Amino acid sequence: MRGFKGFTLVELLIVVVIIGILAAIALPSYQSYVKRKNRVETQSTMMEIAQKLQSYKLSNGDYGVNNSTSSYAVNPLTNPAIYGQTVSPRSGPALYNLTITASPNASWTMTATPISTGMQKSNGALTLTHSGTQCWFKKDDATGSCLSWADK
Repeated sequence: MRGFKGFTLVELLIVVVIIGILAAIALPSYQSYVKRKNRVETQSTMMEIAQKLQSYKLSNGDYGVNNSTSSYAVNPLTNPAIYGQTVSPRSGPALYNLTITASPNASWTMTATPISTGMQKSNGALTLTHSGTQCWFKKDDATGSCLSWADK
């Protein structure tokens, strides 16, 4: 009788278990990486918007703030010359809602809040101020302790 070449059922089950264990370890790590990448992309977008706001101020003398109501007369985020929309990223599924609040002294705070149904859910809000202060709040809203954008 000739010997059959191949794998036994036990050997195949061992391989399946090993692949399952590796997947159980790798998937959460990968998801964490993707969330961090999306957050960094939004931080980059916020810095780009801040630079364009500064250019707007140099060209027009102010940020477009309506001092009597302490808010923008026209939302600069929807201005195509500055950004053109109120979500980040520009293409693909929206992950963060972007807002700008202003104070009477022509200062502003930009906030990126994770969309509650998106991948970034419970990854924390981001803020950037006119003076360059960068905060990451590990909760969805901009409350709690201000962590550096460099924190993981």
